[in-house]
Amino acid sequence: MRLIRVAFCSGLLAAMLANPPADATTVKHFDLPQMTTSAARVFRGTVTDVRAGSVRAGGGQLATTIYRIKVTESFKGDFATFKGVTYADVEMLGSAKAEASRNGVRRFSAFRDMPVLERGHEYLVFLTAESSIALSSPVGLAQGLF
Repeated sequence: MRLIRVAFCSGLLAAMLANPPADATTVKHFDLPQMTTSAARVFRGTVTDVRAGSVRAGGGQLATTIYRIKVTESFKGDFATFKGVTYADVEMLGSAKAEASRNGVRRFSAFRDMPVLERGHEYLVFLTAESSIALSSPVGLAQGLF
């Protein structure tokens, strides 16, 4: 029995080493007119809050990151205004931070190509329209984020 376990584990280890993970994302290249046409909202603003979120989709739970951005200049789209302050809440797929799983192993988001915005930084953002589960991202991933 022990020999079978050793053989199985050795085979599993060999298979994992022989097939390294494929971490590539193919994104269509956009120029400025294409980004503007593809974007539902275009604005300049400062990130005031970053928090973890999640959405239910396909029978499972997906980790998201929610950004609140104080809009200083809007070029396209509609934005919420509260007490004279215009802002955009943007929920993107993927977790901005490592998460601890139940067994103590740290795991990272499977969506490493999603851009990460930092609190206090100013950005020019070309955002896609919200999906059916209210997620959005910059057009062409990092191409739509300056």
